[in-house]
Amino acid sequence: MPAEPLIAPAEMLVEDAPEPATADKAASSDPAAEEQSVPSPRSQQPLFDTRQLLTFSTLAQTGSFTQTARELHVSQSAVSHAIGDLERKVGCRLFERTSRRVLLTLAGEQLLHHAGKISAEMAVAYESLQSLRNWGQVQLRISAPASVCDGLLPHCLHQVRRSYPHARISISVADRRESLAELGAGRVDVAVCPGSEPDERFDRFPLFNDELVFVMAPSHPWASSPPTDPAVIGAEPLLTYRRHTYTSQLIQSHFTSVGIHPTIALDCDSVVTIREMARLGMGVAVLARWAIASEVAAGHLAWAPLGLRPLVRKWAAFSLRTRRLSLAQTLFIEQLRRTALDRLSSP
Repeated sequence: MPAEPLIAPAEMLVEDAPEPATADKAASSDPAAEEQSVPSPRSQQPLFDTRQLLTFSTLAQTGSFTQTARELHVSQSAVSHAIGDLERKVGCRLFERTSRRVLLTLAGEQLLHHAGKISAEMAVAYESLQSLRNWGQVQLRISAPASVCDGLLPHCLHQVRRSYPHARISISVADRRESLAELGAGRVDVAVCPGSEPDERFDRFPLFNDELVFVMAPSHPWASSPPTDPAVIGAEPLLTYRRHTYTSQLIQSHFTSVGIHPTIALDCDSVVTIREMARLGMGVAVLARWAIASEVAAGHLAWAPLGLRPLVRKWAAFSLRTRRLSLAQTLFIEQLRRTALDRLSSP
């Protein structure tokens, strides 16, 4: 099936419209009437009609009303009408008419420059809409931290695809602050991040809670004897999330509250890297229990409580309050909740 045209067919131009008034006919002895004959461009909404811009661009290329009419498959009077109406809208002449050729004025050259940009933007918009239509008009843009992207999203989105096999999915890896900024700017549909702090811009959908723990090689002394002394904990090289992220600040606040002054040996965005370095005995990591469950079960890692008081994160999905969730986005949030609870309930 052929694609629909970007610009409405030129046949839609009014064929029986009157010819544009000449300068002599438009002249008036009444200054007020003369001012009204060329209305201010700012008073016209919308200012440009895509059909008129098509006619204008074609006439600029051909330099002939007759040739333009032939290329657009309309009458010459329709071309004259479109150009005359466009000139009245912008308040100045766009072409100089001679007996042999139609030439652009300085104003016409300016408009032609912008008309090309307008056509290009319209082409991009058209292709974008066609892409959505071809994919079933379902879009799911997600922003989440690396741990969720690695550990929860693959299985979750596999289930979503069963209901929406042609959905167009994009994933952005980002911390809470970055995710909410993307959401606020309209660049993502759902932001998944920890934190229960209210924000009037967003709707919050609770997902799950998880506990952060010490993670170490099975041969590490803490694997058999969890530490409780703040001084002992503070002296151990610590592998943790990138500084200034929400979770890193949460860990630092927790340690401060119990009198622990940690020795940070590594801060990193990648949970996989932190986990592997802990397995190799390069330090003790602080990670979520569900993120290391398979390694613990396989005997590659061990874990211990984070001191005498547990540290729990509250995860949620956020969406713009001014934008209603689609069915696919709602299904994603519900499926993510189920996936997370399944992982948390695993031994």
